[in-house]
Amino acid sequence: MTATLPYPANVFVQMLQALDHILDTARTSPSGPPGARIVHARLAPDMFDLSQHVELTCRHALEAEARLAGRPDAVSIDLEGETLEALQALIRRTIDRLRDRAPGEATRTFGSDVEVHTTTGQLFRMSGNEMLDDWAFPQFYFHLVTAYAILRNNGVGLGIRDYLGHMRRHLVSGEDASGGARAES
Repeated sequence: MTATLPYPANVFVQMLQALDHILDTARTSPSGPPGARIVHARLAPDMFDLSQHVELTCRHALEAEARLAGRPDAVSIDLEGETLEALQALIRRTIDRLRDRAPGEATRTFGSDVEVHTTTGQLFRMSGNEMLDDWAFPQFYFHLVTAYAILRNNGVGLGIRDYLGHMRRHLVSGEDASGGARAES
């Protein structure tokens, strides 16, 4: 359960679980799985493909946690294959790493300076809070939503309920995310 994890690990985990569900929906689609080509699908020729967006979603979650713990650049991502199952395995390993790391991280540097070194050679210096608000969360959500959009663009039947499935736990009345009436408790 993500509620027992400290912030921001709880946010990353619940949205990574949504991404895992989204990929599972693609893999088990009633019209059949989209096939191996889907992991290389893009929204535009100059954009990353699905596998790169999933990898970057995982990377930004792990890097944010590492920076807050005072361990910048302590992240390695190993994608083991080019299938939806391999992408799901990467997501699940990332979730496990966030869960394993989070309880023991007593020292958080929300107010202290952290650095972000980009692959293009840029260096950004900001507080931990600024890093989350201005870098980590925007990057994380951009890549997650783009992965969702690639699947939608390739005919996978997804909707907002797949993306916000975690909101079911807050539903008080009306229909649950599966479309059925929610029983009052």
